[in-house]
Amino acid sequence: MQQINHQHYTHSCPSASLDYIIEPWFLGGGATGPGGSEFKEWADDSTSKYGTVFGTAVGDLPDPKQPRCALISGRTADNPRLFKECIDAKCSTIFLEKPGAPTVAELQLMKEQAEEAGVGVLMGYNKVRNLVGIETILCHLYRACALCSFHF
Repeated sequence: MQQINHQHYTHSCPSASLDYIIEPWFLGGGATGPGGSEFKEWADDSTSKYGTVFGTAVGDLPDPKQPRCALISGRTADNPRLFKECIDAKCSTIFLEKPGAPTVAELQLMKEQAEEAGVGVLMGYNKVRNLVGIETILCHLYRACALCSFHF
């Protein structure tokens, strides 16, 4: 489980905010398994300190009030669906973990969906596990979106 230190990245990118985190596993079937209680503690703390909203589905997000970025860190098999859901949720930029999709055909479809919607796509961070790395990603997203909110 990757936890994000809000103060660390907002200090580096003060116009950024982490508004939503979509996590179906730890908010669903994995809530009582390994890591579930730690995730809940962190989520509760993030909500109370920063107002971050946690949910289980991208489709439940409200319409954005400013440009919305998404960082997809899911199972490769789920990425094409999550990618399309992020486009439907009006994300202007998507940072997609490699390899992105199980097949070249799915990647091609995702490329076409992004082009049709005018969505920028950055790819290849491969589950950054340290705050220096996540800060770099968030700053790249920030520059790509210009005054946007980050949605995970």
